[in-house]
Amino acid sequence: MDGFDAHLSDEELSDVESTLANNTEGMTLEEIANNKLKHNIAKKGSNSYYYAHAKKAEAPTVRNEPPQLLEKAASNLAKPKLTRPFEKFAWSNGTKIVSVYLTIASADQIPDDKISLTTEKKLFEIRVEAADGLVYAMKIDKLNGEIDGADIKKKADKLVINLKKIEERTWYKLEE
Repeated sequence: MDGFDAHLSDEELSDVESTLANNTEGMTLEEIANNKLKHNIAKKGSNSYYYAHAKKAEAPTVRNEPPQLLEKAASNLAKPKLTRPFEKFAWSNGTKIVSVYLTIASADQIPDDKISLTTEKKLFEIRVEAADGLVYAMKIDKLNGEIDGADIKKKADKLVINLKKIEERTWYKLEE
């Protein structure tokens, strides 16, 4: 179809039609179909159903290969650490403080910057990054009474969090 002109005069068009009608002998089916395609385009021009097929597409060839990695860059995102609750804890009620005892191996060896303690009026949350790469956490957001800060003491196998009560009253439960 290269070099095919879709604009033929009426005389040239009738020559093409007669050729198609009379001279198909010895032609392959592909050649006959190609001639009919050209005839349809010549007769109807840009309104031909086959007009789009007359031009060869200039598209890149499709590769039948698997995708290939062009470059590999280091990720900017740190992998999130697995968080788990403390396996054992206990608490005790005092007159001015409530103590929470969290069991964790080698608690006295954990650096202070690996322990995060957050307190609000009726909330405390602790997160500890242990040597094994795990992050242990505990959060109680409905304490039985209001607190005014907390401190942490490290023992060999546990952390003791002393929550300072605002009101000196007995807590029968740790949470509301």
